[in-house]
Amino acid sequence: MKRNVSQSGLLSELSIIDIICPSCRRQLRLYPKCPGPFEQGWMMNCTICSNKNLALDPYDKMHLNIISELNKLIEQYQKEETREKVISQIVSLAEKYDQYLLYSVCECGGNLSIAAYPKCPYCDIEITGYIFHYADEKA
Repeated sequence: MKRNVSQSGLLSELSIIDIICPSCRRQLRLYPKCPGPFEQGWMMNCTICSNKNLALDPYDKMHLNIISELNKLIEQYQKEETREKVISQIVSLAEKYDQYLLYSVCECGGNLSIAAYPKCPYCDIEITGYIFHYADEKA
């Protein structure tokens, strides 16, 4: 699969992206946490391990507000506004709303979080730079 690279060389945040884990060198596929323009729910990553789960339901009024805020942040991120500012806003959003996610506690003892980066499913290393994605094995 081709990497969707913008004119500035940055990857588009809502693309499916094939990468190689920087630690174990296994092939991974990164998927958008939000599956597309028709809201079907959002996946969130665990803060400790590579687990991920459906965490935001677009039919829940509170979740719909969270999704709306996340969509605005995605737009800012894609416009390549100050990435650090957007990440900071995501962290603030997580502090405010993580407790309301559908499945907030992971089986490993960690928590699903709006601000958690994806982790390699083979070695659990954090894959930074892809805050709007979750990772899976490449088939």
